[in-house]
Amino acid sequence: MRGLNIAVSGLTAAGKTTHSRLLSAELGYRYVSATAIIADMIGIPRSEVDSGFWQKYGEEIARLRDTTNLDRELDTRLLDEAACEEGLVIDAWALPWLAPPENCLFVWIESDHRSRTLKAAVSDECRNTLEWYSEFIKHKDDDTRARFLSIYGFDLYGARQHFDVDLENSHFITEATRADSDRGISGFQPELRRAVERKLRPQ
Repeated sequence: MRGLNIAVSGLTAAGKTTHSRLLSAELGYRYVSATAIIADMIGIPRSEVDSGFWQKYGEEIARLRDTTNLDRELDTRLLDEAACEEGLVIDAWALPWLAPPENCLFVWIESDHRSRTLKAAVSDECRNTLEWYSEFIKHKDDDTRARFLSIYGFDLYGARQHFDVDLENSHFITEATRADSDRGISGFQPELRRAVERKLRPQ
């Protein structure tokens, strides 16, 4: 079952990181984080990646994306890893549009704006208002969409027929609390694993 790598994508705070980590542990795959690679590339300790990374370093990263080839260099590294190794779960925005389909299973986690606002607040320990998180994720998504259109020519908000698994998890969180978020994660993860395993299993 380890022939294909798994590339997980979705908009900000959809649950890519959490569910990619869980999926890698469940399947015995190695987890690869695009955010951790960005941290390495710009000299930020990996210990900073988990909580509030984009809130803290987002503006600095945006400046580097404007003035360097950060996006292309990141995606080249991810493509190289996917080409050279099997049994990876890769948490990355652009990879499902760039990697050859014979090497990867493409997974999209769909989550509406409200649910992503709640999840972003919980992951940042609710340091700001829900309105702040709502604007934060909208700006980050719009900015990333514009960059990918300019660099690669694909629309992050566009059609996703090429994804092998496309699952919605919006309804798994209803309030910005850790308990509700944890319940949602526990509820969605088995659905995701079953859907991925069905695609990985030889027909």
